[in-house]
Amino acid sequence: MTTGRAPVADGAKRVLVVEDDPSIMLGLRINLEAEGYLVLPAEDGEKGLELARSERPDLVILDVMLPRMNGFQVLQTLRREGMAMPIIVVSARTGEMDKVTGLELGNNAAAALITRGMVEITRLAIACGGRAETMSGLSGIGDLVLTCTGGLSRNRAVGVELGKGRKLPEILAGLHGKVAEGVRSTTAALGLAQRYGVEMPITEQMAAVLHEDKSPLDAIRDLMSRPGRTE
Repeated sequence: MTTGRAPVADGAKRVLVVEDDPSIMLGLRINLEAEGYLVLPAEDGEKGLELARSERPDLVILDVMLPRMNGFQVLQTLRREGMAMPIIVVSARTGEMDKVTGLELGNNAAAALITRGMVEITRLAIACGGRAETMSGLSGIGDLVLTCTGGLSRNRAVGVELGKGRKLPEILAGLHGKVAEGVRSTTAALGLAQRYGVEMPITEQMAAVLHEDKSPLDAIRDLMSRPGRTE
């Protein structure tokens, strides 16, 4: 009886696939094995973490919405334990991710946060009488990218430390009087959003982390539980 799977050569690169949907797992496995990879399957986050620790795969393909331990928790744990293998995070949702750098969730997640953040900032700017063209230029997306990636950005520094689990008062005290304007402008932006009826889910979660002591991981879970959107 044949399994229908392509033979895998000795010494083949090993790919850990952490996915709870059997049909998606099967599709990934067939395609990866056809390319000569050895697939290590895991149906939940805890099993995926266990295999990553024991097998040290060459690549991890990681779903987000997993039973027992979600993909973000798995990713954060792997990075904190010093495992630097490439990780591809996949999800059927277009949810946004918060405080990515501090949680060590990777560049793909950072790009998603910046992109989705720019969408809601643009919605607010247009509602307030601004122009979409302005937001796509240096004063819009240019400023946002610099803020989110620049080593001298105080706003970024605050976000990174929040992601690491530090409390806001302690972080602000460490700035020695310098201002991270995003701490206060987040509340102001939400006030404008409510006034003009603009949906700003990332900003709402950021305000909850800043001012309501909400954990970054809880913010991620709430954002990822939002229904998928066509955009």
